[in-house]
Amino acid sequence: MATPMQRVSPAPTKRAVRFEFQAPPTAQRVALVGDFNVWNHWSHMMRKNPSGLWEATVELAPGRYQYKFLVNDSQWVTDPKAQAKASNQYGTDNSVIEVK
Repeated sequence: MATPMQRVSPAPTKRAVRFEFQAPPTAQRVALVGDFNVWNHWSHMMRKNPSGLWEATVELAPGRYQYKFLVNDSQWVTDPKAQAKASNQYGTDNSVIEVK
């Protein structure tokens, strides 16, 4: 006896999202940390370009994500160019990006 075929939804298409951050001149290291990488400090290290801007590109599926920049492993900074902000459990704000 044949069973009916199940329709499987395709996985959402990820897209490259570029993050940029103008860190203080004392920055030696900047990490992009958020719920898309389980707030892992080592997962998305940013690179300083020749003009001094820190940047990273991340493949993200459509959705809403919270994130921050971590400067020199100690200073959590929201993105001044973020689309929105959301309060977190530490009494500060996270930056928010909506990927469509």
